[in-house]
Amino acid sequence: MVFAEQFTTGVEAALSSLAGKHIAIDGKALRGYAGKPVHLISAVVSEAQLILGQAAVDVKSNEITAIPTLLELLDIQGATVTIVMRWVAKKPLPGALWRAVRTLLKP
Repeated sequence: MVFAEQFTTGVEAALSSLAGKHIAIDGKALRGYAGKPVHLISAVVSEAQLILGQAAVDVKSNEITAIPTLLELLDIQGATVTIVMRWVAKKPLPGALWRAVRTLLKP
């Protein structure tokens, strides 16, 4: 088996379902090379300390616009998702994020 298959099998065995799990969405800037930092957002299963997915943030944008893209990649039905957003109180959320939140909250 190649690494990708072994990794996928191991993750599926450890996390057969995300229902009831806590998923934290957070962004980080990767620094340390010549040029502008690369900004990524990650979805982490807290209990397993496992990164489920990552999405790059467009250079001319911010983390909030990349969150819907990341959420669409994941099957998070029944999971509790938390998102750290320090500036939300100052600016309204974009429509794409509201649509993603409404989708998650549908029964």
